[in-house]
Amino acid sequence: MSSAETRAEDRRRELDDQLADIKAQIRSYPQPIAGCDAQYQHLFDKRELLVEKIKDLDSE
Repeated sequence: MSSAETRAEDRRRELDDQLADIKAQIRSYPQPIAGCDAQYQHLFDKRELLVEKIKDLDSE
């Protein structure tokens, strides 16, 4: 396995761990008031960013 492949696998694992953490935070978050909870929306935004990064990494 090449160094680049190892780095890519490490990065994928890191992103998967971050995504799992964000999903857990969203699941345990108290019921928000729709459109009024910036932190809740921030978690969704971070989740989408991580999903996109994982897709990009997988397409390389």
